[in-house]
Amino acid sequence: DYRRLNEYRGSEDSPEDAARIPLLERSDLSSDPDYQPSRRIPVEGGELIFQERDTNSIAYIDWRYDLRRLDKSLRPYYRIFTELFGAVDTKSHGYAELSDLIDCYTGGTVHVLRMIDPVSGDPVIPTMSWRTKFLYHNADKAFAINREILLETDFSDTDHIRDMLLQLKTGYERDLLESSNGVASDLGLSSYSEYYAWKEELQGYSFYQFLCSLLDGFDSRKEELVAALEAVRNNLFDVDGWQSAYVGEETFLPQAQSMTESFIKLLGEGRPA
Repeated sequence: DYRRLNEYRGSEDSPEDAARIPLLERSDLSSDPDYQPSRRIPVEGGELIFQERDTNSIAYIDWRYDLRRLDKSLRPYYRIFTELFGAVDTKSHGYAELSDLIDCYTGGTVHVLRMIDPVSGDPVIPTMSWRTKFLYHNADKAFAINREILLETDFSDTDHIRDMLLQLKTGYERDLLESSNGVASDLGLSSYSEYYAWKEELQGYSFYQFLCSLLDGFDSRKEELVAALEAVRNNLFDVDGWQSAYVGEETFLPQAQSMTESFIKLLGEGRPA
């Protein structure tokens, strides 16, 4: 029962039992790490970065967009876009149905903002990373879901969008209370660091202030918000701004290449006139 379980958990191991616990020595660790470099695989219209790993028949796909290519005036909306993309209605499904499809056929589809640190004086690269993972046999369904998100996302349900932004604001306020020193440090560093300047603008305290202002005047600004979100989405139909990566086994590589080519083709077909 519960009392006996607690007593067992609280009791000390006998010397004999403790001796059975396997221990590692430094000599057990290899000085030659198992490092497998990425490979650049040519595909029609671009390339695919491939990292071979034993993933038990799970494909990890990462489509990454260079945010430096987007209109500077749209920067305050990047974070909002990543929160809403894939979490609002599409022309074919409501957001609840879409969520069920994502859960059924993938291990998740997420959109996150990441800043890539500079190396040897290279500039900071702010990116939107579109990540999905799925079992190999669900590849077609997973691609169809992501195609729907890209082409058919509907930002017209402003009541749902307001609710999601209020949740986002609540999360920021919790972080402000729990990590106020870090927030203040990032804000200070943004004055002379390109990396922190991007971080502050996209997801720091400056963004929080923008979010509060947007919510305070939401009814008068919701049409402006929808137009900005559509503009961000339309700017994503820019083939040269994307980089594709696949992590998994080589047996799935031909399908990953085909999926990458389909994604590139999709970008070209979806580009607004």
